[in-house]
Amino acid sequence: SSAASDVYKRQKIDFKHQYVISVTLPETNIHTEIIPVGLKKADDGKIIFSYQIKLGDKLTYTMVPSLLIIVDRKHDGTVVLDAVENI
Repeated sequence: SSAASDVYKRQKIDFKHQYVISVTLPETNIHTEIIPVGLKKADDGKIIFSYQIKLGDKLTYTMVPSLLIIVDRKHDGTVVLDAVENI
């Protein structure tokens, strides 16, 4: 299978052992990618998910950029979203 199709494979989530972090941006007509940068547990127990936003060309339609990541519950804590410098 191609790398592109691998990205879009369905992933079963076992909510008993996993949870999902979602980043969703407002509707736009600019091609927008949300790129994961890092996931770490801070000293205070918070889970910090860092991501970048990459803006591209103007589109002839609108999109709602979104990203979901699946996290093992052993890394449980209050989630903090951290948008780092855009690229």
